[in-house]
Amino acid sequence: MPKPQPQRSLPVQAWGGLCFLLALLLNACTSPKPPPSLPAPAPVALPEPAPVAPEPPSHPKAQARDLKAYRLEMARHIYERHSQHVHAGRLPPLIKGVGVIEVTINDQGQVTHMEWVRAPRHVPEVVKSIEDLIEAAQPYPAPAFAKQATFMETWLWNRNNRFQLDSLTAGQD
Repeated sequence: MPKPQPQRSLPVQAWGGLCFLLALLLNACTSPKPPPSLPAPAPVALPEPAPVAPEPPSHPKAQARDLKAYRLEMARHIYERHSQHVHAGRLPPLIKGVGVIEVTINDQGQVTHMEWVRAPRHVPEVVKSIEDLIEAAQPYPAPAFAKQATFMETWLWNRNNRFQLDSLTAGQD
């Protein structure tokens, strides 16, 4: 009978093959790797909305139906816009200056022409102040009865640099 031979261990190459098979089996049992993260998509540029043309400002129409009534309405408009410069009550007997100016207002309520009929030339600062006050009161109510309106107004200017308009004056002492 032959002599039993001592068992030999597996050759090194067999161990290497076994380890390889074991690694393959373990790899097959694990979850797959997530795909590499992709960069976030670039934001989509939306087209800008088309600009909307602004509506032309609506210009209030005057209530007056003729030039005489329009002159009164414009005087009230100036008083409202410059109430801090209006002389309240009756004017004193001696005033600083009197000026008569012709004003044209278009259908947009804008002053298109000013012309002095009688300027208080002895007080040029009053001339300038009256013109500035007329300009600053724009826009005026547009005349409803015509494309433009031209009227004259008399400015009564006192020594305290306050005024009254002849259309709305309280008179003098």
